[in-house]
Amino acid sequence: MSPPPKGLPRIAKIFSGTARRPAIRPRSGSDAAQGPDLEAVGARPIVCDLERVDAAALAKHLKGADAVVFAAGAGPNSGAARKESVDRAGAVLLADAAELAGARRYLLVSSMGLERVGDPELTRSSTPT
Repeated sequence: MSPPPKGLPRIAKIFSGTARRPAIRPRSGSDAAQGPDLEAVGARPIVCDLERVDAAALAKHLKGADAVVFAAGAGPNSGAARKESVDRAGAVLLADAAELAGARRYLLVSSMGLERVGDPELTRSSTPT
């Protein structure tokens, strides 16, 4: 088993003492490999595809949750349709499901633009003049 991705221990620490039920996509490759890594930090993953589930079905997995965290993403090499179905529609779907399940808090984690950290063009254009 590979070491857990760097962010997982931090997220696990934030939610320590709580039931963690991350949803992972039912695909092969790196998505499927997340299961053991998540279990290693105390989570019990749910296999769920945000592009194919409805709010009521997703809400069943969230029953009893106080908070939900949306950290899914279509990825930098995906097209506009995939960004719509995962990044926007998936976030809305999880919010709707969380509301149906009675969760009181919703956190959306985004790494948009992270690949450009340290990029001189980004730094120059975002620095106030």
